Amino acid sequence: MKRSTALRWAGLALTMGLTAAWGEETPPMPPPEPPSVLGPVAGESLTYNIHWMGVPGGVAEMTFTQPEPDRYAVEANLRSAGVVEALHKVRDRLYSEGWWKMSPPHALLYRKEQWEKGKTRLTLFRFNREELYAERQFKAEPLRRIEPLPPEVDDPLTAFYLMRRRENLKPGTSIQLTILDKELPYEAQIIVGASEKILTPLGWFQALPVQPTVESSDLFRHEGALTIWISDDHRRLPLQVTAKLRLGSAVADLIAFDDGRGEVKKVVIEKEAENKR
Repeated sequence: MKRSTALRWAGLALTMGLTAAWGEETPPMPPPEPPSVLGPVAGESLTYNIHWMGVPGGVAEMTFTQPEPDRYAVEANLRSAGVVEALHKVRDRLYSEGWWKMSPPHALLYRKEQWEKGKTRLTLFRFNREELYAERQFKAEPLRRIEPLPPEVDDPLTAFYLMRRRENLKPGTSIQLTILDKELPYEAQIIVGASEKILTPLGWFQALPVQPTVESSDLFRHEGALTIWISDDHRRLPLQVTAKLRLGSAVADLIAFDDGRGEVKKVVIEKEAENKR
C-alpha cells in the first residue's frame, strides 16, 4: 500500500470515526454545555499525530463549530510530515455543513479536497433533503445527480460526529450508518466493544473500542482491521485510531484537544518543558 494511502486512512478514518494548532492563541470559549449533552459541542477541536509503522507520517486536525444557532460545520485537515512529507507530500481537507436542529441533523454540503504531488482532486456533494437526491461534482466532470437518496444518508464527517452523540453508543451494540462520499451510498456497520482503560500521549482514559466495517468507500480504503478508541464519558473524544494495512499498521494519537466545554489539554513537548523551568 502506498504511504499516502496509509497516511490518509489513518488520518481521515477519524472522520468515521477526523483545528487545534500549536502556538495559536485559544479562541473565546462558548458557554459550557451541561454534562448531559453527549458527544461534540461547538468549539471542539482535536489534533492528532499519525505514525506509519512507528515512523512519523502526518498531522490531522478536526474542528466542530456552529456558525449559526441552527447550523453546524465540521472541518478536517490532514498534512504529511517527516519522511512521508519528503517522499509524498499530502494536503487534504474535508468540510461538511448542515442544519443542526433537524431531527436528526443532516448534511447539506460536503466538500473533499485531496492534494498530492502538486495535483488537486476536488469532489463536492450538495444534498437536497426535501426531494431526496444529491448532486456530485467531481473535478471538471459534468454534474451528476444521485437518486433516490436514503433519508438517513450523510457524508463521513457528519456521520462520525452524529455517531458520537448517539445514546446507544455502548458496549455490545451495533450501529448501522448510510454514507455518501462517492458515486452511490454505502453501508457501514459499527460494532462497539467493552470499555477498557488505555494509555494515550495525553494520559490514561477509559475508552470504548469502535470497529467500523465499510463495504465500499472512495475515502476509506484498507484491507485490515480498523479500531477507533472513543472516551467512555459524555464527551466521546476520539482518542486513538489504529488501522492494520497490507504493509504494517498506522496509528493516529490524540495529542491536543479543546473539548468546547472548558477543558484544554495538549502533550507537553521537551522544548516547552524546558521553557517552563
